[in-house]
Amino acid sequence: MATYNKTGYAIDQVLSSDQALPNAGAGDSTNIATLNITKSGDLTVVVCAGSTTVELAGGATLEIRPTVGLTAAAVTTILPSILLKESVQTDVTWASGEVICEFTIPKSLIGANRYLKLAYVTSADESADKVDAFITA
Repeated sequence: MATYNKTGYAIDQVLSSDQALPNAGAGDSTNIATLNITKSGDLTVVVCAGSTTVELAGGATLEIRPTVGLTAAAVTTILPSILLKESVQTDVTWASGEVICEFTIPKSLIGANRYLKLAYVTSADESADKVDAFITA
């Protein structure tokens, strides 16, 4: 991810930096974010196309699964996810740097958990596509 932010978000922590999506399977984000226990409010996550165009194959899906845990070694609690499907979306291609999705995780779902990662789950080979993901400040 570039050190500047062309989308205008204030980046708090980076979860994925130009990370390749999996080939018809699941893969975790490169980084695990440490959540600030004194920060109040909900958590906002932004996922963008990385250095490549992200394009879902015909009929394919991309699921972005936020996962939290009490320790960095035990980030296993899966929260409600975002599911993108090629046949439903009007725009199935995201140019480099374009926002794929932005979602908020309510603090009530995070609870006492202090670590967050994303899991990317694809139904087709999307390994040529790369994404950036981060938490906003």
